[in-house]
Amino acid sequence: MFDWGSIFSNIVVFVLGAASGAASAVLTKLADRLAKRRIERIVDRFDVPRETFKIPISAKYNDLAARAEFRFMLVRYADDSLYNRLEGEQRKEAELQTRLFPVELQEAPGSDQAMLVFRLPIHPTLGTQFKLYAIPKSRDEIAPLTETLRTVHEIDFTGPSKTGEVWFLLKDDSFPRIRTVDTDPPGIKNNYVRQNLRA
Repeated sequence: MFDWGSIFSNIVVFVLGAASGAASAVLTKLADRLAKRRIERIVDRFDVPRETFKIPISAKYNDLAARAEFRFMLVRYADDSLYNRLEGEQRKEAELQTRLFPVELQEAPGSDQAMLVFRLPIHPTLGTQFKLYAIPKSRDEIAPLTETLRTVHEIDFTGPSKTGEVWFLLKDDSFPRIRTVDTDPPGIKNNYVRQNLRA
């Protein structure tokens, strides 16, 4: 694979070549740091293919759309038993991430039920831990949203957070529920998906 970070940095150095001495060194170092962050995101997108999931749930679309927006957290690549056996770069790749991504709430075709649609990065060898949550549109919506989600058969409700987000797990057999040890508090459950589990 091309070292995009190095290529980008060299281009910046060439463009800034007219700058002199210390100023050039400072600008180059800054450009390299910014390029690395940007390129890491680009490489992650190319290296980890995303799969689109459409999960119908037994809740009215209009009820949920009026009360909440949805997200998922990418917790980490690999499950914990695999993570504990990894070394070097692979272990670094599987470190805790807790990155957030959007989940689109759609109306299921031919019905008034809701459907959760999201594009999940699935690591081809390590798999992916993730967890979904709902963000109430106001503090007043926390209680009714919580009650609505408690009745949804396709999810395992795990409760609201101190800041009001309502976290839940998918019950679908394609997404086993596993525990993560290096969280606070320890033992939090997440969904996990791996290519060979879906084959």
